[in-house]
Parts: sequence; structure tokens; C-alpha cells
Amino acid sequence: MAHRYWRIYVTKSTSGSTMLLSFYEVEMRTAGGGADLCNGGTPNASHADTSAVNLFDNNTSSYWNNGSPGVDCWFKYDFGASNPVSVGEIWFLPRYSNQCPEDFKCQWSDDNTTWTDQGSWVGQTSWTGSTWKTFILPAPPAPVVKRQQSQIYAVTLARENVKAFDIGIFALAQSSEPFAFLLDQASSHLFDWILDITLGSSQPFGFPMDRQSDHLYAISVEIACQLPWQQWLECRQIQPLFDTQERSRGAIWSLQTLVIKAVEQPRDDTVSILAQHRQFFDLLLWNPVAGSLIYRWDLQAPVSVIWVQPPAIAMDGDSIPLLHARVSLEPDAVTWVARLTLSPPGADCIDPDLNDPLVLTWGEERFELLVDQKSMLRKPDQIQRVVTAISRTAQHDVPRATPITRVWSEAIWARDAVEEVLHESVDWELPNWRLLPDRLQVSHAAPIEVAKIVAAAVGGVVRTRPNGRLLLRRRFPVPVNQWDLATPDHILSDTQDLLAIHEEGRFGARINQITVQEEIPDALKPFLWLGIDPSPTGHNRGKSDFAPGETVHLLSLAGPEVQITQVTASTGEFMPTEPAPRQASEDVIFYQSNRGILSWPAVRIESVTWLGNDLGSLTLGQDGRTLLAATSGVAIARVTFTLMTHGCHPFKIPDTLSGLDAFPAAMSAVGQVVQNRRSLTLRRGDGLRAGSPISSPLLSDHGVLQARGEMELDLGESLQTVRMTLLYRPGLMSGDLVETYDGMYGSSYRGVVTGVSHEMTHTGTVTHLELIKRA
Repeated sequence: MAHRYWRIYVTKSTSGSTMLLSFYEVEMRTAGGGADLCNGGTPNASHADTSAVNLFDNNTSSYWNNGSPGVDCWFKYDFGASNPVSVGEIWFLPRYSNQCPEDFKCQWSDDNTTWTDQGSWVGQTSWTGSTWKTFILPAPPAPVVKRQQSQIYAVTLARENVKAFDIGIFALAQSSEPFAFLLDQASSHLFDWILDITLGSSQPFGFPMDRQSDHLYAISVEIACQLPWQQWLECRQIQPLFDTQERSRGAIWSLQTLVIKAVEQPRDDTVSILAQHRQFFDLLLWNPVAGSLIYRWDLQAPVSVIWVQPPAIAMDGDSIPLLHARVSLEPDAVTWVARLTLSPPGADCIDPDLNDPLVLTWGEERFELLVDQKSMLRKPDQIQRVVTAISRTAQHDVPRATPITRVWSEAIWARDAVEEVLHESVDWELPNWRLLPDRLQVSHAAPIEVAKIVAAAVGGVVRTRPNGRLLLRRRFPVPVNQWDLATPDHILSDTQDLLAIHEEGRFGARINQITVQEEIPDALKPFLWLGIDPSPTGHNRGKSDFAPGETVHLLSLAGPEVQITQVTASTGEFMPTEPAPRQASEDVIFYQSNRGILSWPAVRIESVTWLGNDLGSLTLGQDGRTLLAATSGVAIARVTFTLMTHGCHPFKIPDTLSGLDAFPAAMSAVGQVVQNRRSLTLRRGDGLRAGSPISSPLLSDHGVLQARGEMELDLGESLQTVRMTLLYRPGLMSGDLVETYDGMYGSSYRGVVTGVSHEMTHTGTVTHLELIKRA
């Protein structure tokens, strides 16, 4: 639920009796690691209120300190009367581990006076200074809604006297009280022609779900109602809506069988009867073999009758009859692939050519495809035509697309870089971040490979929607350890969907900690050099041997990321530093690329002479060493440039040293790296060991480090692969969260779809599903 005021109330601090608290930043986010909500509101605090704004200013350099009050302390955020929010996660960035909350609560209020606990934590002592720590709030309880008994459905608390209602839909919200959705028995005759029911007692449609409880729970008339009910109540279902004959045998109220009749044609009064009662009803009927008729009444939408036709192909507006069809998105695949058996050729035969566009309409889904292969099998009694088609996003892969060799020399947003190489917009569900100059580099890569590189850096994948649009999303849109808290995208049951299930183990590395950091490319790594000035025009005049008593001029060079702090020697005396502008010349080689590297950091390029192939103008990168040519190729450029010189250091050699007139001397230059290298350590409590550190040059802010780290922890979970065969189920997509009710075993579980396919045969249409669930 959304509220105006949210606050953190601390009753114990890791500092002890001083109750000292200090944070660089605090973020209140939506569930699942969503966007930071604290923008445009008003912060306040019980202590040091004037600096409370530093908690939410998105600046990790400023901080808030409560000044050691020695008593309970709080800080809050007012989102405004017109902008109530629902907070799902709290992110803290503390300054020190001994100035953090140990016992605290997250509370909300609508009037800034009465506060309600949303989540509480005690004994939180595992903090690390300057490291983000995340706390996930429990989902809010469902609201209590009560309808008048004159309506076809009533909503009531199970602890109330509900014996006047005996047909209904059961649901349990996230609170201490169960909710039941109940149908007035007087209306049950409306459904006699739909349901074939064998009752175990004179009380129809009900049984106690928990035999140890006195609460009377009601069974579901139709499981398809579940998700709309959850959306209407803003709650999550955590109990199944059905039971089996075996589990309910002997109960006071027993529903033994529930069979949906196969209806080939609707009765004339079907729509009119149910339209009178559609206010809170969503009924789904189908016969998967004969006609696949679907009636659907949505909660808010008008009543409609939808016929699901067999899959069909259209090309240039003409339809092509199908004998067999299968369309699938395999695990880890980018595009959908369809294998289509066409009708035998005839007078009006349509024969698609390679790369022709096809539209495959399958139920409620429309697949936009390109012909990739075709074959014809000739037998004495038949001719069989088979076409393989793939999503139109195959245009972004070789051989249809031209490979790219390129370095992005200027900063660019990740999404913009992907859409630039694809020349089309994409559906983007990843964090968007700035790619730093010279970090994104590809050599002979297809445009789709560039998209994969960018997505993989942040823990994402590239997939294609049925309509042909590319989708970039997290590998697991919901982190594995939060699957039980999120609202599922689909609900499957053995009473309606499941035909077969196969499970197998897939054990992960059980990682409990991962460190993710920004990797600095070779050309950007700190550069520092100290040596004798070799210039023939310098003070040394090209000289490399020096006698006692002479002065040697040393040259110090450093890249833009290094600041020289000290130059010392084992003996002798340094004299005041002198200005030392210098030029140098170097032959830089380009190997099938537009990128070359100078040996020394430069301030600017003075001249370029191409020795053979000319790759065009050269641009100097921000690191002072990277050279970017206009085109790629094999070439040598003779480059004259001005050195990035930090100084010339005259060094007076002593006349003698320990009585010697020939002796060595050691010189040393010390520099400080001024470039900020980002790093983040994430922990998850149920693993066995830490994983190997992950580094990538494309990761350049906290949000993308967090996303990549969560993906690595997810991949380290112990998971099981489950393969299912269902009655045809449209709308399934890789990455969807699915909740499965298996009444035969009396259990339910959740998993994420990794692969999906639909298949039409002479016996009907089925859906094959591959998903992973927690072991």
C-alpha cells in the first residue's frame, strides 16, 4: 500500500550507549531493487535535522551525523500529499561500521502522527563502512473488503460467521487473518450446466483447508480467477485454491470431483446469464481437443466470447494452411524459432522464399518471423513442405548483418549504444548507465553481440518478444531469494494445465559473497616513469654517463590519472624543478583495428605520417595514450606528439661517496592515483563460500555493480530444472515467474521460465515449458 510518510526508527546503535548514527546515503526503493523513490520530497530527523537532507541527496561525499543523542533516534521522508509511495527495500550506505542501526524499524504514516510498523530488525551488527547494505520489507497485508450478501460474491474474514455462504474461492493474504471469497448458494444453479460435481456431503463446494483449524475455507470454482483476485486485493496468494480427493477425504465438507465439461458451442443464454454476475468474476472454459473455445470475463472489461483458432501463417496478406507447427524460445536463445509443416502444394500453393517475412498467429499471440530454411520431402503418397522461420531480430546477426569493429571514444548511455548499433529501439528493463570513454570496444562483432556484451556486463540477457522487438532484461528479473515474495506472472495447476512433469537436479556453487568491481583497461592503468632526459636538445644533450660532481636532469612522466607526490634519491641533492616541454616521435601499429597505443602519455598530437595504408585522422583519448583512427585496418602511423611532462628534476651528483669516485645512485618517483575505481561486495546468508571477484570495464556506477553482483549470487544458488507439458498456454515468456500447484502431491512451488514452446499436432495444441526452481 502507498503512504505519504516513511521513516527509520532506531532503538539501538552499534556505537553502544551513545546511539551515534552516521550515513553517507539512504535510499528507499520499490520492491525487487527498483528505482530510488526519494526524489523531490522533504527529509527530517529527530536529531541534526538541518543536515538530514544529506541522507537523500544522491551524493556519497556528504553525510548525516545525529550527534550521539544517547536516546532513540529517527529520520523520515515526506513524499508529499499527491505522491504516496509503497517502499519495498531500504538501502543504507554507512560511514563506519560502529555508527549503524542495530535494532530498528521501518514505519509509515498518512498523517505524520500515527506510525505503523512495516518491518523491524534486531541484532544487525554485520555492517561495513562505505558499503551498501539492503533490507527487504515484507509485503503489506491485503485490505479488508466486505461486499453485501446480495451480490454474487462477498468478501469476509474467515473468523466471522460465514455459514450462510457455501460456494466460493479461497485466498490467504499476507496477514495473520485468512480471507475467503464466497458465492451465495442461491446463485449456484447458474453454473449447473457448466460443472459436473460429485459432492461428499449436503454442503456443496467447501471444506476446511487446515483440518487443525476451525476456520471454514472455501474451494475455488475456477483457478483462473486467482490472479485477477490477487490484483484486485493487492495481495499475494500463499495457499493453493484447490484440494484433491485424497487430501479432503473424511473432511466435514468434501469436494471429491470437479470436472469442466467440453463445450463445443455456447448456449444462447451463456453470455446473458453470466453477464449479470460478471462484476467480480473471471471464468475460463476450454476444450483443448474440440474447438478450444474460451469464455473470458475480466474484472473490469466487458463480457466477451473469444474463439482460439489453430495457428495460422500469413505472408503478404495471404494465409498458408498448416499441418503441424512448433514455435519455441530455447533456454539461453535470443530468438524464437518456428518449424512449420505446410499443406501439400496445389494450384493455389504459396511457396515462401528464404528471408521472406512471415506472421504466425497462434491464439492470442502474433509471431513476426523470417524464413530461414525450407525443405521438401517427396514420397510416393505425399509431398511434405517444411519451413523453419526465426524472429526478425535475426537481421542483427551474421550473416544478415555486417560485423562491427569500433571503440566508443566518448561517453554514451548503455541503452543508446545498443540502439545505435541496432538502428531500432528496444524494450529495456536493465539499469541504464553511462559507459565511460574507450571502455566499450568490439572487433568484428554482430550488432546483436554488442547488445549481449552490454547486457551481460550488468547481469542481463537479450531475448526477443513474439512481435519481434528485442528485450534486454535481468537474467532473473526477480532475485532467486525473493521468488517467494513476488507476485507470479502465471499460475499453473494440475487441475487445469499440467499434463506431464520431469525434474532433474542442477546444483550451483552455493556462493554466499561476491565482489564486483570496475576494471580499468590496460591503456587506462596508472602510468608513471622517471628517468634520464634522453632528448638530444635537452640539458643532458643526449648524454647517459655522468661523472661525480655533475648535474643530471631527470624527466618525470605521468598519466592524467596519476599525481606525482615525491621524487627522492639514495644520494645527492635535487635542485628546484625546471619547466620541461618535450616532444617525441613514435611509430604506432594498428592491427586490423582503429585503435593504437602510445608508449608515453601525450598532451596533444603535433603531426601524423602514415607509412603505407592511411586510416584517416587520429584522435587522442582521455588517457593520453590511446589513439583512435577514423577507420580500421593494418597500418603504421609515425606520430609526433607533445609529452605529458610533469617536470625536469636537476640532480647534483656528489663529488665522492664513501671515498669512492665511481658509484651508483637510485632514484624513485611516488605518485597517487586520482582515478576512482568502484567496487561493491554483496552477501547472501545461505551459501557456503565466497565466489571469485568479478570485474568489467563497462561497470561504472553503484547500480550496475549491484545488478551484476545479484546475478552472480543467483547463478550460485542450487536450482532444479523442471520440464512441463501443459495444455496450450499463451503469453509465457522466458524470465516470467511461475507458481505451480501440484494437487497430486499436495504441494506448490515457484520457478522462472527459461524456455517455452507451443506445438500443434493432429490431437490438439500443447505448451512445453522449461523452468528452474530452488532445490
